[in-house]
Amino acid sequence: MKTHIKNLSLLPALTVGLILMQAGRVTAQTFVDPRLEAAVRAALSIPTGEITSADMMNLTSLSANNLGINNLAGLEGAANLSWLSLNNNQITQVGPLAGLTNLTFLDLGGNQVSDLSPLAGLTNLTGLSLWNNGLAKVQVLAGLTNLTYLQLDNNRVADILALANCPALRSLFLDGNQLIDVTALAGLTNLVNLGLDYNQITHIGPLAGLTNLTGLGLEGNRVADISPLVGLTSLTGLDLGGDQVVDISPPALRNR
Repeated sequence: MKTHIKNLSLLPALTVGLILMQAGRVTAQTFVDPRLEAAVRAALSIPTGEITSADMMNLTSLSANNLGINNLAGLEGAANLSWLSLNNNQITQVGPLAGLTNLTFLDLGGNQVSDLSPLAGLTNLTGLSLWNNGLAKVQVLAGLTNLTYLQLDNNRVADILALANCPALRSLFLDGNQLIDVTALAGLTNLVNLGLDYNQITHIGPLAGLTNLTGLGLEGNRVADISPLVGLTSLTGLDLGGDQVVDISPPALRNR
C-alpha cells in the first residue's frame, strides 16, 4: 500500500511535465486556401513539406496580391508579420488577422470585406488600404490612432466621425464614397494629401484649418464656395472639376 501511495505522488509532477512538453511542441501550420499556402511557402522558401509554427514566426512580410485568395485561415500563426499586402483577392472575412498586432502596414484593397471589427486590436498600423470593398461602416478605425496613411476610396462610406480620432494622418483618400459632411476632418491638421473626389460635399468650411495640405481633390462634388481654402497657402494641387464653383477668388487660388 505504501508503494502505491509513493507512485501516485509522482502524478502531479508527470502531469506538469506533459503540459510543458505540449507547450513546447512544434506543430504544423495548416491552410484552408491553397493559394495562400503557396504564397506563404514562397515567402518562407519552403516549397514542400510541413510549414511549422516555428516557420510561421519567421514570416515578417507577405505579398499575395491578385491570387484569388478567399480564406485567410493559417495566417493567425504569423505573429511577427509587420507588412501584409492582399489586394485584389476574394476575401470576405479577416478574423485570422485579429491577433497580428505587429502589423504596421496592411493592404486589403479590392476585396469584399464588410466587417472591419477584427482589425480593432491592430493599433500599430501606420498604413491601411481598404479601397473598393463596398464598406459602409468604418467605426473601428477610431482606435487605430497611429495611422498616417489611409485609403478608403470607392466604398459606400457616409459617416467618417471615427477619423477624428486619427490625428496622425498625413495622407487620406476618401474618393468615390457618399460623404456630405466633412466636419470630422477639421482636426486632422497633419494632413498633406486629401482626396475627396466624387462625393456629395457642398460645404468645405471644416477644411479651412488644414494648412499643411499640398494636394486636395474635390472633383465631382457640389461645392460652390471655395473661400474656406484661402488660408491653405501650401496647396500646390487643387482639383475642382465638375463642381459648382462660380468664382475662384481670391486670386491666390487661381493658379493652384
